[in-house]
Amino acid sequence: MGLKARGSLAGRMKLARLFTLDDEAYAGELAALESEKGFGALKAAGVLSLNAFSKSAFAARRFPGWRLGPPAEGAGELLDGASREAELLKRIGPERLKECFLEGSGLSRAEKARRSGIGVEEAKRIEEFLTRLWVQEELGGAAPAAPSVGFSVVAGFVIEDGRPALRFFHREAWKGRWRVDQGALRVWCGSRPPEEAAAARRLASALEFTDRRKTTLLKVLEAVMEAQKGWLLSGDPADMVPLTQRSVAAAVGSDPSVVNRLAANKAVELPWGTEAPLKQLMPSSKDLGKNVLAALAMDAPTLSDEALRTAMAERGYALSRRSIAQYRVELGLGAKGTR
Repeated sequence: MGLKARGSLAGRMKLARLFTLDDEAYAGELAALESEKGFGALKAAGVLSLNAFSKSAFAARRFPGWRLGPPAEGAGELLDGASREAELLKRIGPERLKECFLEGSGLSRAEKARRSGIGVEEAKRIEEFLTRLWVQEELGGAAPAAPSVGFSVVAGFVIEDGRPALRFFHREAWKGRWRVDQGALRVWCGSRPPEEAAAARRLASALEFTDRRKTTLLKVLEAVMEAQKGWLLSGDPADMVPLTQRSVAAAVGSDPSVVNRLAANKAVELPWGTEAPLKQLMPSSKDLGKNVLAALAMDAPTLSDEALRTAMAERGYALSRRSIAQYRVELGLGAKGTR
């Protein structure tokens, strides 16, 4: 393999690693570059300038200190804005959720219910919802470079003026994009010793390279938001549309493998308060049917396979009873046989 090919491969591997980072680890990478010797001088000389994203806005995440676990993949109730859990989250509100359920491990269930203004059985439902789908993160210590378990939330969708909009949770990761003025860089380097000029070029290149994770992910989030805007507005899983990673890649001018890496361990917050893996927002037709089935089965767990088949048919999904039973097993819901 030639030097050029090896360099290209090394660059792709570095970029692939960047794509897997969560916001905390990614912000750390940016901070390390911004603390390098020469960064301040390049910024003061106008070689480097920070361009804020025109549509960026920030918000507080509803589940701070918790990460969606692997069981969240395929959990259809997360995608249903009218699910019992979503309705309870709205009633409780983010402050009480944090106080009573995310940080209130010393509170009894009855006390959680009293403070939240809900029933004891409803408090139990929220507890089970959290422990089944989320993992509490360890406090303190450095963030792992690439989380191996679960999904890190990188953004949230909100409804603003009747349309979906993006909100970000980590200001340092999403504060803007570093722009390099190549003309100013040439002038600056021309007045410096060769070693210092080489270090400046390397730093400018590293900043542009590192920003590719942010700019590509933003394009993917915007493409998904546009494609799924009907569902984001209604909260009804039946309004989701099939959306392949290949079609998203085409929309953002990237390779499907890039979209796959970005979506593999990322999650988003939804307008009704739950979170979901990003790749669940890029479903196949089969995935859509399974999501609708999961929401129906979780909302009414006593329904037989035949009753579920009828309910799915009413929603436009023509499935056999055997398919219903198979999907139950795949979703971890258990089979109800021919009842």
